[in-house]
Amino acid sequence: MASPLQRVSTAEAVVRYFTDRIRSGQLKAGDALPSERALQAELGVSRFALREGLARLNALGIITSAQGKASVINSEVSRLSLESAFLPMEARDAAKYAEDLFFSRTLIERATCQLAARNRTRKDVKRLGAILDEMDEVIADHDAFTELDLRFHRGVVETGGNVFLKKIHELLQAQLIEAIARSTQTRAHRTRSATWHRAILKKIEEGDAEGAAEAMSGHLSACKVAYRKSSS
Repeated sequence: MASPLQRVSTAEAVVRYFTDRIRSGQLKAGDALPSERALQAELGVSRFALREGLARLNALGIITSAQGKASVINSEVSRLSLESAFLPMEARDAAKYAEDLFFSRTLIERATCQLAARNRTRKDVKRLGAILDEMDEVIADHDAFTELDLRFHRGVVETGGNVFLKKIHELLQAQLIEAIARSTQTRAHRTRSATWHRAILKKIEEGDAEGAAEAMSGHLSACKVAYRKSSS
């Protein structure tokens, strides 16, 4: 049986699938979504695509998700929320898409690194360090590493404490997980990425705002090179 998404297994397709059904009235405010397992079987998409599509819907305020509970369509879904859901997953010009994505990501994450170095607490440093310890344990598992990689970057943004930068970063989750997954396909890059993360955290822990920003820039530059190689 063909997938309802006609073999399109991207997070953007998941977002479109649900927003189309909200617009048509098939899904209404307060409706609970099926379990992840049921949705994955129904839509015929990857676990990554489903989770990141749902994460993006949550970030946009279209659904509410909580650990251990069913996702629910929010009581007020505005037209703006639905239209904002269609940020590009990949432009027709792949080179420009990569350049724009990494340029924007660097602007956001350099700033949040600086803020994280200024605002970090011992608890923040411990939390970020625990994520990196988990990454070391799963270095051979691409999927698990990718999820933890994104969690580390989210953690840095949260530590920075700027609510607007955090929201912008949340809106890019689908694009970021795809970029991370593509740039960490080889174990060699995952190992280099883990080393960069340690350097970033060290500067944050030391309170070195400029050093943290430079470490993040270096990391993202290396990621962009790996992303381009994987796309060629």
